[in-house]
Amino acid sequence: MPSPEDVRQLLAQAESFIRDATREVLGKDLEEISIASLIKNERARRHLEAADEALLGRDFSTATVEASLSFSVGWQDFRALNIREQPWNDDIGRAIVEGIGKAARDAVRFGDDESLRKFVHSFDRNLQSSRITHSFQQLLEPIQLARHGIPLEEYARFQEVTPGLIWTINSEEPDVHKPRDWAPTQSDAIFAFDFACSALLKLQRDAGDNGHQKI
Repeated sequence: MPSPEDVRQLLAQAESFIRDATREVLGKDLEEISIASLIKNERARRHLEAADEALLGRDFSTATVEASLSFSVGWQDFRALNIREQPWNDDIGRAIVEGIGKAARDAVRFGDDESLRKFVHSFDRNLQSSRITHSFQQLLEPIQLARHGIPLEEYARFQEVTPGLIWTINSEEPDVHKPRDWAPTQSDAIFAFDFACSALLKLQRDAGDNGHQKI
């Protein structure tokens, strides 16, 4: 059994090694390292750092928006590099989507679930504008995220506490649409930040070293 003094010396040596390695590899002292700094995607990292600063300043609305933007741009870039989108534009695909849309609309008539209502309205708009691929993406996205270890229930809560984001053609970042009564709490902002950090690190892990691993 090592003596207490031996244990203290080993801990001191381990801390010294970690500090030296951090300074050599990242060019920063250990105290300067944050989770956000571990994100390689520059756009996502920039928003995550802004969310972290807003949290420290107790600006929970800005923190939640920036966390949402961080995850959104990181997920968008990951999909562009790693996921082959399927062209759902044939008659069979349309029939499936229309069937799902009708079933969802029927469900809304007899329910008061606001999140379901928002989803169905968005889904229906995509159908009317023939955006078949986007309609399917709404259904497939939670499944795609789950494949990378991102829990569905956490993603669902993240969607609830963050504002709506709308991507337009050729836009580098989405537009933020805040509901009129949207007022995130400290708990909401912290959850959104933690979710974005965790999800982006998992996507970064699965992208591989070159960021171009196809799945």
